[in-house]
Amino acid sequence: MLERIFKIGSFRRLQRHEARFVKQVHLEETREKIQNMLDAENEEHKQATTREERMCEVADMAFLLTRMAELDGYSLKDAINSKIRRNNDKYNPRALRRLQRDWGMTPDESMAFAKQRWDRDRDKSYFT
Repeated sequence: MLERIFKIGSFRRLQRHEARFVKQVHLEETREKIQNMLDAENEEHKQATTREERMCEVADMAFLLTRMAELDGYSLKDAINSKIRRNNDKYNPRALRRLQRDWGMTPDESMAFAKQRWDRDRDKSYFT
């Protein structure tokens, strides 16, 4: 009797593991499809000749990016807001102006300086 219970339990664990694997493979295939679609929309955007056509392609890309974010379990809005906060801290406008004024740096030099000094480990605190 115990052997039968163990076999059933093992089989169920195997089924759960297989279901997670299939789901992961499906997600990877879906991500790849979305990436391919984004690439195609980007090409269409490059070839667009009117403002309306470019707007349409950008909207298509926004929908695809939203779907990609949903697959990974976060909202595109939250990701963008986090990136804005991080960039504001990384490239603090007041600090950049000070570097330009006091050290005679160009805008590009001050940005490069800020980027070089940034601790990449801090990025994690913005994207949690």
